[in-house]
Amino acid sequence: MNAEDKLNLIKNLSEEKRLAFYRKLQQRLAQNSDLTQQIRKYERDDRIPLSAIQEQIWFYEQITENSNAYNVPMAMHLIGQIDLGILTKVLNNLVCRHEILRVYFATVEGKPFQFIQDELDVNIEIIDIQNANVVDKVEYGKEIAAKLSREHFDLSQSPLFRVSLINIEENNNILVFVIHHLLCDNWSLRLLINEVITLYTAYVNNQPIQLKTPQIQYVDYCYWEQELLGSEQFEKQTEFLKKKLQGKINQLELPFDRKRVNWDNREAKSQRFYLNPTQFIKIKEFCKENSLTTFIVLFSIFNALLYRYTKANDIIVGTSFINRPNVDSEFVLGPFINILIICTSFDRENLTFRQLMNEVKENILSYHAYKHVPMYKIIKELKIRRNVNTLSLFQVFFDFLNFNMEEWNVEAPSGIDVDFMIQYDILVHHNTPKFDIDLTMAETEKDIGGNIEYACDVFNDQTILQIIEHFLLFVDSFLEDPDEQIINVPLFEQQNDQYEKLLNLTAFSF
Repeated sequence: MNAEDKLNLIKNLSEEKRLAFYRKLQQRLAQNSDLTQQIRKYERDDRIPLSAIQEQIWFYEQITENSNAYNVPMAMHLIGQIDLGILTKVLNNLVCRHEILRVYFATVEGKPFQFIQDELDVNIEIIDIQNANVVDKVEYGKEIAAKLSREHFDLSQSPLFRVSLINIEENNNILVFVIHHLLCDNWSLRLLINEVITLYTAYVNNQPIQLKTPQIQYVDYCYWEQELLGSEQFEKQTEFLKKKLQGKINQLELPFDRKRVNWDNREAKSQRFYLNPTQFIKIKEFCKENSLTTFIVLFSIFNALLYRYTKANDIIVGTSFINRPNVDSEFVLGPFINILIICTSFDRENLTFRQLMNEVKENILSYHAYKHVPMYKIIKELKIRRNVNTLSLFQVFFDFLNFNMEEWNVEAPSGIDVDFMIQYDILVHHNTPKFDIDLTMAETEKDIGGNIEYACDVFNDQTILQIIEHFLLFVDSFLEDPDEQIINVPLFEQQNDQYEKLLNLTAFSF
């Protein structure tokens, strides 16, 4: 039985059996770990510490004025009759279930803390466009959703989420959620959608609510992490990542179009693309046959392309890891993630795609054992100097989202058709980039799409389109022959002058 078959077997278990399986698995993992994974209910203080990832996001928000970089939107195009009263009741139930939805942030003596508001009433903004004089009201509704997703949050005011219902015509609406990343991760979006649909169905049909009450809340995780970071065992764990990254973090000579002059003028744009159906099918087949994940394959191909651009032996790319320590945290909203810096080595010229993917797999698996170690702590101990022209210690980020609704086990309420719009379907451009290049790949049951967000103060649109073209070319080369040496993949086979021009643009020093 391969890895995918095992995952399908687990996915098809009932919730009760799945929880029992996770608990047994957690107990076994705990036997091989020096660090306890048990999160308990903690006594609340008025001032609650931030988690490590919240501190990183908070820091970014403080140095970028009116940024929407960490706005996380999700929308559902709903065809069918919506009971607004019941929907409001559902949202207020969620606010009661999840403390994190009642959180706001403030500094005390220069240090950030989060505070929990005791009560919070949710208001749904109604936007009626039935009489709008436009050719396509659905597309107009999406434009409004995009505008809503870009509105800045005041972190000192709760709630740090917004809900809007765009009324296109009778029984035709777009429901828009926009939530700050300080309150959620991608898993939380999945949980949020599942709970909204479950509660709505129960209320409409006057049925008992089948959702379990969360045993812990995100603030319990924050207290638990504080204890973890102060433990002697944790200090030993940091040595692995320090050795991994010692002397490896250097600026990549990306194909910039111009030198960065003024950080304050930095803006973001994005370009979207899709793998074609043949690429999608072949990647899925390759993953199944070789016990690899789609993330490993696409992450490897992206690193291979960066290597060809930069010729650097060590390619540094940031990525996010799910960091939910135990089964109880599976049902809790909050940013249970850690940003890790992955170093991929290209220390030999004859490296093939297959070899690279196997090495990346082993490398990623080795990081998984230390995914709870906050990367900022490692960077601080390594005493790496931050470049004044970048917000982050690394320039490139890669993220992978799984929006396969079949795997999410989400079933729409009776009489309502639901079409999900994932994040980059809505939020086309942030106003501030977090990295020079931020590639997000998203997989659904039908396709694999990509979105490159980039700093347009150093990149032209055409250069990013060229990078997308190269990425898709690398996908084709890999699928045609996984054993081909990466150095031999012909970029711009018919346009060598343009390729040389692109490479020559990497001469800028930041």
